Amino acid sequence: MGNDENRWMKLFLDCVSELCDNNVKINLSHTDTIYILEEGVQVNGFWDDTDEKKLIFACAIGKPLTKWGPIFAHEFCHFLQWKDKEQIWYDYQSISVEESLKVYRNQPISQERLDFCLNTTREIELDCEKRAVRLFKKYKIPIDISNYIKGANAYIHFYNHIKKYRQWYPPGKMPYAKRKLREAASPRFYKDYSEIPPEMAELYKKYYPEKRNNKITV
Repeated sequence: MGNDENRWMKLFLDCVSELCDNNVKINLSHTDTIYILEEGVQVNGFWDDTDEKKLIFACAIGKPLTKWGPIFAHEFCHFLQWKDKEQIWYDYQSISVEESLKVYRNQPISQERLDFCLNTTREIELDCEKRAVRLFKKYKIPIDISNYIKGANAYIHFYNHIKKYRQWYPPGKMPYAKRKLREAASPRFYKDYSEIPPEMAELYKKYYPEKRNNKITV
């Protein structure tokens, strides 16, 4: 095993150990994606703390390490948010599963709640990505940090676009996997994520067409 693999292995073992110490159920699936039945979406991994007695960490590892390793780290950072319980975590906890489904299935919801749900999710994802970068640096993971942040920015701004797209991205069509979106994104974290940069906004419209009938209630 080379030095690169050793660094990844150190990160994995330390993360798994901490998850176990906190009584978290770990699901490492040898598949390309994981299906979340309740939300009807395919994902690369997830952290579920909706039930404090049934904490779940999941990651699809049926692909090259360079693909699932960063996802593993990202989901672990969501666990750290739960563990640290900062204000952004409490804000996110106030969003119910039913309300989230209204957002991603284009069901009737007020503009105020739509904005709150997506802005809060965007901010918790931003915090998570910053934590992931710190984790990569701590373990000296062999990863292009600038390129990772570009992908993270494409992913984070997607939550702004969902306000008009009103659904999750199709399986395998992740924003961070779109080459042109990554190229248009900054290699550094933005100071403000309230507005999508114009070039990226046009690309989101191309890849994820906006709903003609966006079901917003008064």
